Amino acid sequence: MKHFILMVTKAPFQSENGKMALAFCRAAIEAGHRINQVFFYQEGVFHSSTWLKPVPGELSLINEWEAFSEQTKTPLKLCVSAAERRGLVNENAEMELMHSSFELCGMADYFSEISASKGKLISLQL
Repeated sequence: MKHFILMVTKAPFQSENGKMALAFCRAAIEAGHRINQVFFYQEGVFHSSTWLKPVPGELSLINEWEAFSEQTKTPLKLCVSAAERRGLVNENAEMELMHSSFELCGMADYFSEISASKGKLISLQL
């Protein structure tokens, strides 16, 4: 069994980055591998935004990520600095516009997980 850590760097409305990451995660789990975490960085933090509403008939990635996380117990982590810069949280965490399935973490935590797990890092740059 291989362990993977994914980094999503594009917003759901910018590219297919998130859809491809989710498809990879599902395929990896189905093949018997483990996803240690999915880290949302830069514009990727918008995957957690409660303000984004897909039009009828369009895939809701936030719902898909939530279901994937619940089914596989995979943590969905947001870069706290990137989320603050983009207005999803403020530094006092008084106003949160992120979905509850996502948790904030720093880059140090992210790199610590990579180091501790000896997982393969997958970063989609589409």
